[in-house]
Amino acid sequence: MSLANVVLYAGLLVLMVYKRAQGRPIGTTKQLFLLPAIITVLGFEDLSHAKLGTIDIAVGVAGCGLSLLLGALRGTQDKLSRRDGTPWVQWGAVSVVIFAVNIVAKLALDVAGVALGGSTSGVTASLLLAVGLMLVGEAAVVWARLQAGTLSSANADAPTSGVSGPRSVGPRWTGDRSHFERS
Repeated sequence: MSLANVVLYAGLLVLMVYKRAQGRPIGTTKQLFLLPAIITVLGFEDLSHAKLGTIDIAVGVAGCGLSLLLGALRGTQDKLSRRDGTPWVQWGAVSVVIFAVNIVAKLALDVAGVALGGSTSGVTASLLLAVGLMLVGEAAVVWARLQAGTLSSANADAPTSGVSGPRSVGPRWTGDRSHFERS
């Protein structure tokens, strides 16, 4: 992995954390899982071209499993609410901390893998896959929470801008756990 890739990945992660802490509409189920699926596929593709040894595979599997579990844990901590009739998700401080722990744990596993005889290209090739799986875990839990109807009513239908009254901005939660309504 080149320095340019490291800088690019770090910049994208910082942007993602910033945007998620600001909050965003969830949209449809397809929209919820689209980015995690794309990143996971790109990560798997990147990993499939790497020359992997036994240690690289073991560390990669452990890192990806950890990322999936920590992503799911973060999904339980995300703030779900309804704004203008649309389901909304926002990272709180605990979600950001879990994200940071996930990144640090993955990097520590990679360092340990190299110390045990793995290759640097092998352990770093699994980084994008781990991020994708982390987002898949989070999306799955957020989706399950939506299906269970656990939207907060504390700020239900609160305007998200200075404009008062409801806005029509795409998919809208109808209260039914099985689908969204287009507005």
